[in-house]
Amino acid sequence: MFACRCNEIRSRIILQNCIRRDCNETIIASNLGYDISIQQLEECYTDGVVSKEDFAAALRAHQDAVDVRISPQREAAAKFIAAQGSI
Repeated sequence: MFACRCNEIRSRIILQNCIRRDCNETIIASNLGYDISIQQLEECYTDGVVSKEDFAAALRAHQDAVDVRISPQREAAAKFIAAQGSI
């Protein structure tokens, strides 16, 4: 009975560590601007795996990454490339 209980506790600890590691990788992906990772991170936050501060920091970093992606130079380049393709 005791050995079974120890294995159950060990399995729970391993599972919690895996979930925490996955959420940390999701934070890194959201910092790079991936939209799906923000949705996954929100699930981690509602499950209580990620703290409010970590979630807020990831949201700010995600927004910064998206803002960098949407710049006037990139929009001009996209229009130029689209115009070149229609010739």
